[in-house]
Amino acid sequence: LHNAMLVTHPSALGVVNALLAARANVHARTKDGKTPLHLAHEADPKVDWKMISGADGAGRTAFLAPAIVQTLVAAHADPNAASVSGSTPLHEAASAGASSCVLALCHSRANLLAVDNEGRTPLQCVGVLATAAGSSEHFMRIREMLTPSLSVDGVAAEEQQDEDDPAADEAWSDALD
Repeated sequence: LHNAMLVTHPSALGVVNALLAARANVHARTKDGKTPLHLAHEADPKVDWKMISGADGAGRTAFLAPAIVQTLVAAHADPNAASVSGSTPLHEAASAGASSCVLALCHSRANLLAVDNEGRTPLQCVGVLATAAGSSEHFMRIREMLTPSLSVDGVAAEEQQDEDDPAADEAWSDALD
């Protein structure tokens, strides 16, 4: 199932569905603790960059990651599973600049305030990547996705955090800056 996340072809969703039908484990982990959902963004990074540069040929490209995320979550994959480094699937997608996957994970109730082992939220990961890439337009769009998504499906992010968790309070404050 992990390898199916690396297929950047329209058949990827069919492969994922076939593996799930054969009872592939959506909770399986790599040696660094990543689940298939951590890798779902891999289906789209080239497509996302084509969208930025306008080199997508017909001007439109079908994104695979949202459908893969929805399929895995429907099969009970945990959108908040933490890897050995503490990263969640949303950290991974935000760090990769995979906007379609970020949005799908937000709609799948991924915790926007999850903090990795370096103390970063997914929103902070976007800022790090934007600074490193030197091009902030695309990443600003991702930040905008994460910020409005602070109330996905009517559940505000402040309701997701523990009231007595200072780290979550600080992450929430940083996310709004």
